[in-house]
Amino acid sequence: MAILNYTTTVDARKTVAEIQEKLSRSSCKRVIIDYDDDGNPISVSFGITWGTSMAFFRLPCEWESVLKAMENSPDIRKGYCTKAQAYRVTWRIIKDWIEAQLAMVEAKQATMAQVFTPYAMTKQGKTVYEVIIDDPSQLLLG
Repeated sequence: MAILNYTTTVDARKTVAEIQEKLSRSSCKRVIIDYDDDGNPISVSFGITWGTSMAFFRLPCEWESVLKAMENSPDIRKGYCTKAQAYRVTWRIIKDWIEAQLAMVEAKQATMAQVFTPYAMTKQGKTVYEVIIDDPSQLLLG
């Protein structure tokens, strides 16, 4: 099966704007886009009220991983395997994933905190996932 959205022509900035719009229409109180030195968006962060506090989440654009997956896919023509295309594809995948998570929240299947917790930022500036991957003993499992 080919990588989702691998043929997209939608500019990454347009996709990031769509993501920002979707998050702003949910219960997010703040949406922040981080950029690299060339002005390319590299992550989207957002804040929600969680109990009596504000919780922040960060979703990175891991385009390098997507490019490798595209290069290794027998279903994707090599002409698609460029940094620019991987960048567009990555943002489209992130957008689709956020839409699916927000649909679960809207349908009352989950809360914002439940679906986005792996991307929650700790006080040390790491995501919950990064903390667990660095030290699996942080899990409650045996």
